[in-house]
Order: sequence, then structure tokens, then C-alpha cells
Amino acid sequence: MHKKDETRGIEDYKIWFPHEVFYIESMLTISHNAMIEVSNFHEIIRQIDSNNFEGDRLLDSVQNFITYSASLARYFWPSGKDKIHQLRGERLREAFSIEDGSVLKDKKLRNFIEHFDEKLDSYLLKGMIGNIIPSYVGLKRQITEVDHFFRAYFLDDASIRVLDLEYKVDPIIQEVVKIHNLLIDFRDNGGRLPNI
Repeated sequence: MHKKDETRGIEDYKIWFPHEVFYIESMLTISHNAMIEVSNFHEIIRQIDSNNFEGDRLLDSVQNFITYSASLARYFWPSGKDKIHQLRGERLREAFSIEDGSVLKDKKLRNFIEHFDEKLDSYLLKGMIGNIIPSYVGLKRQITEVDHFFRAYFLDDASIRVLDLEYKVDPIIQEVVKIHNLLIDFRDNGGRLPNI
């Protein structure tokens, strides 16, 4: 076990170095599951012109991936205001070279996922007139202003819509893949974050 620097307390570190492996392993569990969903998603997309195409399975896969990406985002941008949480987020952003412009920072997406039941209540309270479509995988250019989706994936836009929130999926995938690959490197190199 590493001996603590006598001139600094644990609270003086953003993440005390013997603890880095715990964050790496925790995040790697999430990113690994996210990568499984990306693989599933790509496999389903390849079957789009076949009789085996499963639109609901594609939507499940994308939605699961988005949920995992929101879980990863909490490590980088914690919701807790305590110093310990904020310092952890700062250290992880430094180690992974995550900028403030990252697609994962969008708290609107995180809040939407975490409070989906409340968002659904509010969405339905507004009322709607037109076509109610529980699930849709197809072209965005073919929808109309009176189409209301519970969830949809637009092939021509590579975006997912759940209720009235829509996101392009590819930039999120790229960011999560980057984080996943770095996590593997950090784990394989002694369970340490790089010194910045």
C-alpha cells in the first residue's frame, strides 16, 4: 500500500491516487455496457432491409445506450455540490481531456432520463392532437407536424426522439467510445489516471 504524503491530507487530493482504480472500474462497468448497446445497435441497423429487422429492439438499444451515457456523465459533472464531488469531477475531466463543450455535459438529457416519469406526466398534460405513434424507426423527412412520438429513431438524421426531446446519437457514441478506450488504458496501466 502506498504511504500517504505526510504534508497533505486525503481531502487535499481531487482523487487520492490509491482510489483512482475504484473510479476507473466503476466507470468501466458502465462504458462496457454502453459498448454492448452500440454493438447491438449497429448489428440491428445492418439488418434494416431484411425481414429480421426489429425496430423496437433498435429503439431499446439506443435508449439503453443514452441511459448509460448519462450515468457516465455524472462522474464528470456531479450533481452534488459538495467539494469532494466537484473535485472528483474536475480531476476526471482533466484525466480524460473532457471539455465543457462535451455532448455528455448536457444536463437536460441527464435530467430527462433520471426524471422520465415526471417528464411523461408534463408531456401528456399539454395534450396533443394528431397521430400518436408509440415507436417509429424511419425517415424524419416523412413525418408531419401532427405526429407525436413516444420514441423514434430517424435514420436519415441519426437521431433519437423521446417525447419532445431529440438528440443526434453519433456524437454521443464517439465521446463514450473515447472514454471507454481510455478507461481500458488506465486500467491496464496500473489502475491509475494520468498525471496532468
